Amino acid sequence: MIKRKQILLTLALFVLGTSFMDAQQTAMFGQFQYNMLELNPAYAGYRETFNVTGIHRSQWVGFKGAPVTQTISFNKPFKTDEFAFGGAISNDKIGPTNSFNISIDGAYRLKLGHGRERTKLSFGLKGLINRYQTNLAGVDIIDPDDQSFLRNENGVWLPNLGAGAFLYGRTYFVGVSAPKILNNKLVNKGSLLYDYMDGREERTYYMTAGKVWKVKRNLKFYPAVLFKATKNAPLSGGAFLNFIVMNEFKIGAYYNFKEVAGAMAQWQVNKKLRVGYTLEMPVTSLFGTNLGSHEIMLNYSIKKGRTAIIYPKHF
Repeated sequence: MIKRKQILLTLALFVLGTSFMDAQQTAMFGQFQYNMLELNPAYAGYRETFNVTGIHRSQWVGFKGAPVTQTISFNKPFKTDEFAFGGAISNDKIGPTNSFNISIDGAYRLKLGHGRERTKLSFGLKGLINRYQTNLAGVDIIDPDDQSFLRNENGVWLPNLGAGAFLYGRTYFVGVSAPKILNNKLVNKGSLLYDYMDGREERTYYMTAGKVWKVKRNLKFYPAVLFKATKNAPLSGGAFLNFIVMNEFKIGAYYNFKEVAGAMAQWQVNKKLRVGYTLEMPVTSLFGTNLGSHEIMLNYSIKKGRTAIIYPKHF
């Protein structure tokens, strides 16, 4: 068993370490702690139930061509408990471009402790396909003879792979991941635009971490961080400060360095249903040009028998 664990760990580190310097195209979310499957396939099975999450995000409301994103994801552990699986469907529209993604996730989980924390180390792989489309002919341009904007790209299917590792216990988590590893070109090879456009699906690398501290009987403090590394772009990072009240309500604020600031609230309606809302404002030159970004989240868990809550799942 020990040798098997060593082989899996070596393989996971090799996949994650193939290259650490490319760019970001994954949709962003203010409530990332409750949509981590989008970033890290190793998150699959964490909640020990069949878990479904839906998110709608309207970014920079009132700003023409601003991003609008919808995603629905699910994940569930197998009965053997070592393995878990999940999947997601998402649609992301930004200006003249539209990206439709379907992904499947699988995770292998190792139990590292049976004490209070019940620590587990999970390794995950993601398989996905993205249909990318552009409507460049409808864009207002300065040079009417610019070949890049004279015709549309009817759509290209882009297969990809992702990988991640996720260490977690009852009150903390640490994750590293790369949701997309392959650098697919965003134009069909046979397209007339192929020689004019060099846009690609670029890698984004994520590091996430969080910890829950008990302040009083019915009050907990839950800070979290998220860092993104990309090629030809500065390191991006954010801090999230949340308070958990009576294990039912969560309120907090966050700040992504030189990008956005936001506030969020969640309500655990019952043991199965959680709802959340986020309001976010840019702290860049975009401030004052729009009505902010708004995000609505619904999370539903189907719990049966021994999979009913062993301890509250805060992330």
